[in-house]
Amino acid sequence: MKNYPLGIQLYSMKVSCHKNLEKTLAQISKIGYQGVEFHTDYGFSLSEIKHLLDKYQLKCWGYHIPLNHLNEENLNQTIAKQKLIDNQNIIIPTLVKMEPQNKITNHLKGCFPFIIPIYRKLKNFIKESDFQLAQRKLPLQKQFWVENASTLNEIADKINNHGLCLSYHNHEIEFFKIETSFPFEILYQHLSSKVNFQFDIGNILKTEYSPYEIFKLFHQKISSLHIKSINLDDDINSTGIETNQLKNILGTFLTKNLSNWAIIEFDTDNEQNEIILASRYFQKIQDLIYNIKNNS
Repeated sequence: MKNYPLGIQLYSMKVSCHKNLEKTLAQISKIGYQGVEFHTDYGFSLSEIKHLLDKYQLKCWGYHIPLNHLNEENLNQTIAKQKLIDNQNIIIPTLVKMEPQNKITNHLKGCFPFIIPIYRKLKNFIKESDFQLAQRKLPLQKQFWVENASTLNEIADKINNHGLCLSYHNHEIEFFKIETSFPFEILYQHLSSKVNFQFDIGNILKTEYSPYEIFKLFHQKISSLHIKSINLDDDINSTGIETNQLKNILGTFLTKNLSNWAIIEFDTDNEQNEIILASRYFQKIQDLIYNIKNNS
């Protein structure tokens, strides 16, 4: 059984990264992570980011890039930027556009991390979740997914010519039935072999869709595993993936060689908690991988 390196989605370290990106990358490397996944440049040029990655012996394993940054007007510039940091994996974070008010709050959250706790307290007064708003208002008929699959195929063809790969990152919405099928099944039927999938297990397990059914269907198209929302202490009062459940999923990926690495992600508003959780998540997954290898 081959080694299974771990990376971290830097959204998990958003407060630390905005405050001091170099220090954060140094801490991530010291913990033992081999790769990172970006969703923003934190105000640095990509040549500066590449210098920091090299300095702390980290690889960029992916960059979450919105679909509008991959249109005809922006595509060549985006490709050139990704080559600067030796990133070969462009990841579409979602096909479902955010509500306008959510765009504003996400921008504020990115620029001013201290606003996050305030935002969450205000959100408690909102009766509908972001997903419910999207489900109610956005064009989620089958045709929406078919048309977007065609767009992804076109993008994949273009970036493949430059040595880059395109992946799609799932949320919950792909696993809620539309008409007679699921969006993820529609994507599978209409996407070319050049488009891969980054499976976010945390999001899948919030739905009634079995991750093992997905593995059977998409086993040749999985680029990486995204591990989010782990129940670190198996506390019955806490949410997240429990140890046995995560062990079974990791075991499937390891024994069947479904992807080359896993990306860890979590969400916290506290800078000190970020590095503590980054270390605890890493150790938890490493222990599970060791256990799986020694019992296979």
